[in-house]
Amino acid sequence: MPVGAVFQKLEIFYEDTFSIPPKGKGFLGKRWLNHFNYRAVILHKSYLFLCFPNPKLIADHHAGNTWFAMGKSILQNPHENLENRVAEADMAASRFVSSLSLVSEIKLKRLNEAELELLCYQYFNLEFTKKSDSLNNAIYNDINSCILGNKKIQIVSMLGQPPEAYVSTPDRNGIDSPMLSSLLMDIQFPHILVETIKICDTEKELNKLDLMRTMLHSFSNQQDQDGEIQQTGLKALSAEIRSKHYELVKLSVQVLIYDSDANLLKQKTNQVLSNMLSVCRSKAFVENIDTTNLFFSCLGGNALENYRWILMPAVNAACYTTFQSFAGRDLSGLILCKQPVFLNFWNISLDNKNKLIIGPSGSGKSFTVNSFISQHYHEGDDVIIIDIGGSYKGLFSILSGKYFEYNLLNPLTFNPFLVPWVAGKPQLSIEKLSFLVSLISILWKQTGQELMKTERSFLQQYLTAYYNYLGDSSQHILSFDQGNSGYNRGDTQQESASMNSFYHFLETCIDEVHASATKSYFDLKSLLIVLKEYTGIGAYAYLLNASAEIEISEHQLLCFDLNGIREDIVLFPIISLLIIELVLDKIRKFPLRRKHIYMDEAWSMLKDALGDFVMNMYRTIRKSNGAISIITQGIDEIDRSPVGKAIVQNAAIRVVLDHSSAPQQYELLQLSLGITEHEMDLLKSLRKNDVEGWREFFIKFGNDSEVFLLDAPPEARIAFDSRIEERVKLNTMRTQYNGNIELAIDQLIENTNNF
Repeated sequence: MPVGAVFQKLEIFYEDTFSIPPKGKGFLGKRWLNHFNYRAVILHKSYLFLCFPNPKLIADHHAGNTWFAMGKSILQNPHENLENRVAEADMAASRFVSSLSLVSEIKLKRLNEAELELLCYQYFNLEFTKKSDSLNNAIYNDINSCILGNKKIQIVSMLGQPPEAYVSTPDRNGIDSPMLSSLLMDIQFPHILVETIKICDTEKELNKLDLMRTMLHSFSNQQDQDGEIQQTGLKALSAEIRSKHYELVKLSVQVLIYDSDANLLKQKTNQVLSNMLSVCRSKAFVENIDTTNLFFSCLGGNALENYRWILMPAVNAACYTTFQSFAGRDLSGLILCKQPVFLNFWNISLDNKNKLIIGPSGSGKSFTVNSFISQHYHEGDDVIIIDIGGSYKGLFSILSGKYFEYNLLNPLTFNPFLVPWVAGKPQLSIEKLSFLVSLISILWKQTGQELMKTERSFLQQYLTAYYNYLGDSSQHILSFDQGNSGYNRGDTQQESASMNSFYHFLETCIDEVHASATKSYFDLKSLLIVLKEYTGIGAYAYLLNASAEIEISEHQLLCFDLNGIREDIVLFPIISLLIIELVLDKIRKFPLRRKHIYMDEAWSMLKDALGDFVMNMYRTIRKSNGAISIITQGIDEIDRSPVGKAIVQNAAIRVVLDHSSAPQQYELLQLSLGITEHEMDLLKSLRKNDVEGWREFFIKFGNDSEVFLLDAPPEARIAFDSRIEERVKLNTMRTQYNGNIELAIDQLIENTNNF
């Protein structure tokens, strides 16, 4: 930018009310909405102004020559050669904006005349939520403040800064942040931060420094120790600027605070003063006599009238600029934080929306996931949970979701062989064929064993031939035809697909011709011995021969709780795979619906053929507008799993909860998830408050990372609580109210408040 040009940035923090249209369904949805709606919030607007003065009128202003007493400069024509100056300013501004636009996170939009005018009215009314077209308040200077209508304004200015400046410094949580971060979101009341940088003629400023140093030297005999230090400092500064070819600029930093209550204004001013002093030991001053002049100079585009300048190298001044705002800039999605913001997983430009959620015991994992699921449900999304811990019963009893709890006394029955029929022919899709191969592999092979390529190939041929046999009962082919992969026999009665039917079909294949052709590559007799347990009077005959498949497509909220068979090494992997296939059928049936699949403590499902099947779903579910989330207690489970690395690579969203109870996992977390040192500081800074019921979590989207605070209404906190004593308390109260969980929760809240 040319000499004399000014970079001015206004960070306006103003108060508003959080409001969203009613969308909550049922008891919990309405309570969730009421918990956040109409809550006072602080919002943020950021404006950047580039000012280009008349070169003949470049002069530093001070309290004695401001706009009401500028002396001879009033006789100058400020509009001289205006067209050429506008063209030069446009060119300089375009270069500046192009350079800044290289930072992808910074989005710039040029204001039009109407928007500029509106900003002026809002500034002089200190009302940033209204569209005003008039100045509604008188303004005048008071001895200690500026008076604007019924509001008093005070300005805290930075008067000096230490020789060091840093791109970032640790904030109160130990997180590297911009130097002025304590003057941004840390101040939770309306205020305006104004950062101004004026481009100087470096050679002229150096000459002034040399002159000042010469004058100090001439009085060296009369100097005290402070004068000697000042002279030494000027010499070192001049030498450094010349040797490193630094440009000199002038910096101004001011914070505007306003309130109609004098006592509150004093408290706010003291907080701002304290925060400014914390910026690398800067010197600060509360303006008194000339506050109104500075208020006018802080108006966007009027920065040339400022006179609170600090001379420094441009590289230092750049450290005082900020490009930081509140997280959560979506307009819909999950509602988070004490000051509500939206987080929408579907609006993020990522290859997939899959999530990996990691939280050790006691970190609030079930509370966090229950909160996610509840809000997904109220957004109208489909949610399917595969669980082995019973963490979601409370939520389902309120939301009236469909809850399948598998146990040996009341087992679920399936028929994975059912396929649609078209024109008298069964339609075996590639996905269904792959699933059946995976299922038979789990039934047949021991844990840790996989199908050989030849076995997989023959099994695919048997399955294809089986469905050909079901669809064509008119041909009488008794031998295996490798040309069309078909087995047929002369029955005229059409059979229903099932494990029983498939087993009997395989029995017909045990003939001497076929056995001799395949015995070296495929042990069909061994397969039949294993499958017999799932047919006729076998121990698991009930499992795979249902007359119809379980219908889940009509349910928006589903949970399959496998806790009752989690230790059953035979049934658990089979039931897991069958349920996953049911879920995939629902996904394929409704490709346009948004769908979330949560697999809680799922690492026992991610082994052998089942693991391969789940991984394939992880890679392809995005094509059906779906997302899958793996929930686990520790990163070590991922590290031990054979598919752990693939899970991490295909989960673009990583949610990590408080690990202060398991600090030994920090190093492995960093290595496995690709977390930077700055992100580790964010992760280690996570806080929680069990009394108020909120907790923070770290989330990484691709290369970006943020920390959010999860706040939920008391009704949700009770419903989501996984502690045994709290569950017993809720169930006892529910019994007293004849099973009405809503009344039970309300009564527990009332008891807590009264206590």
